Amino acid sequence: MRKLATGIAATALVAGFAVGTSGGASAAPATPAAPQYQSCVSGYYCVWTFDSYTGTRYKFQYSNPDWSQTSQAGAYHNDQSSWNSGTSGMGVYLIGDGGRILGCLPDGHGWWHHNPANRGEGNQWTWAC
Repeated sequence: MRKLATGIAATALVAGFAVGTSGGASAAPATPAAPQYQSCVSGYYCVWTFDSYTGTRYKFQYSNPDWSQTSQAGAYHNDQSSWNSGTSGMGVYLIGDGGRILGCLPDGHGWWHHNPANRGEGNQWTWAC
């Protein structure tokens, strides 16, 4: 009988049910954490120092051809992921070495890993993505 009860409890846990002996209320299920890119405020292009929108976040509201000349200079050649939370549907160019466009990111999209990573030098808002 004990083996049968153990088997039923294991089946209930696999099915997603909690089996308890106290008859009291069970704890609420854990709520998944919000994705990190959601920390990018509306109207900004955000850049993180690590993959998957982690590490230090830098945010840019305007076109900035040279991040090293802004208050967000830490993003210069220190970019591994980014998210476009701009407004009005504008895309954003990620600008690299010598003004070269590394990619164009539509509004509401992100790159969880830049390829190439740590090559960003600036950004430019555009309607041309």
